[in-house]
Amino acid sequence: MTSKPKSENSRAVELLRRLIDARESEIGCDACSEQMDRLAELMLNGAELDDALHVVRNHVSCCRGCQAEFDALIAILKMESPPERFDFGGTRR
Repeated sequence: MTSKPKSENSRAVELLRRLIDARESEIGCDACSEQMDRLAELMLNGAELDDALHVVRNHVSCCRGCQAEFDALIAILKMESPPERFDFGGTRR
């Protein structure tokens, strides 16, 4: 019997720990995608997130595919928002 290198064993242990620690409140990619637009808009506006959106945010932070989709959505929303206008105290002509 050959023993696995320590790094492979530690990766396996970490994977098992994550599986055991998985909570029922965690969601999959489909459910995340359904709520992602709400999350993006609230985060861009600096609003408080409810518990359901915290679950979505946690999924996005752990899932590379959803992270890429979220980053693209944020970029689009930023492009669609009107530019900030500064009031310099004068009148416009």
